[in-house]
Amino acid sequence: MPDFMVSEVFNEIIYTDVLIVLVNHPSLLVQQGVLKLLNAYFHRASKEEKEAFLKKSGFSLLANQLYLHQGSQEVLECLLEMSFGRHIGLDEEFHVDEIKSANIFRKWCITPVLGLIENSLHDARLLHNSFCLLLQMINSCSKVADMLLDSGLLYALCNTLATLCGIQTSVSQDEYILLASDLQQLLIAVTIHSCSSSGSQYFRIVEDLIVILGYLNESKNEKLQITILPLDSGPSSLNGACVHISSLSAEDPEPLILNGTLLSVSANLRSITKVISLKGSK
Repeated sequence: MPDFMVSEVFNEIIYTDVLIVLVNHPSLLVQQGVLKLLNAYFHRASKEEKEAFLKKSGFSLLANQLYLHQGSQEVLECLLEMSFGRHIGLDEEFHVDEIKSANIFRKWCITPVLGLIENSLHDARLLHNSFCLLLQMINSCSKVADMLLDSGLLYALCNTLATLCGIQTSVSQDEYILLASDLQQLLIAVTIHSCSSSGSQYFRIVEDLIVILGYLNESKNEKLQITILPLDSGPSSLNGACVHISSLSAEDPEPLILNGTLLSVSANLRSITKVISLKGSK
C-alpha cells in the first residue's frame, strides 16, 4: 500500500477495536489472519496511533480475547512475529539481544501470550515451549519482565498450576512433572526479579506471591500438595532463591544503608520463606 493511502485506510477502513473483537472468531485461520493484519497495521502505524493503542490497553484486550479459545502454536507464533518483527518458530533459536533492543511497543506485543497459557494444557509441548520463552524473556530483559507482571503473569501461572492439578487423564505423568517444573522455575524467576528490584510495585508482587503460595499451601487438593512440595527446600526452590538473595544482601551491607528499599525486601523475603515453610510444619 502506498504511503499516501495509509492515513486514509487507517482512519476509514481499519479499526483496531474491530480487529480485537474479530480475534474472538472460533476459526483458527481467521484468528491468524486478524493477527497478521494487526501486525501489518503496527508496522505502518504512526507513533500517535501506537500510543493510542497502548493507552486503551489494547494488548490486554487482545489477551482477554485469546483466553476464550484453545491455545495454538500458530497464534503464538503470530504474537512472536509481532514482538520480534520477523517470523520465529517455537523451535527456532533467537538471541536475547533481540528482546533487549526492541522498542517499547514491540516489547508490549509479547504480553498477549499470557492469554494462551492456561488454555494450552491440551498440548504439553506447546505449553512447555511457551514457558521456556517466558522464562528466557524474564531472565534476559527486566523491562519485559515488568510488562508481563503488570499484565498478570503471576495470576496466569497460578491459574495454570491449579488447572493442571485438576486434570485427571489428558496429561501423562512425565508431562505433568515437566510442566510443574517449568512453573516452579517461572515462579522462582518472578521472586528473584521482584526481590532484586526497587519500587513499591515489586512489594505488591511479593505480597501477591505470599498470598497465592499461602492459598496453595492450604489447598486440600492432594495432587496440588505433591506439586508444590518441591517449593519447600533445595537450592532450586523458591525457598532456596530467597535464601540466596538474602545471603547476597548480607555480604554487601553498604547498599542496605544507602537504599532503604533493600531492607524492606529482606523483610519480604523472610515472609515468603515463612509461608513456604508452613507446609513442612503441618
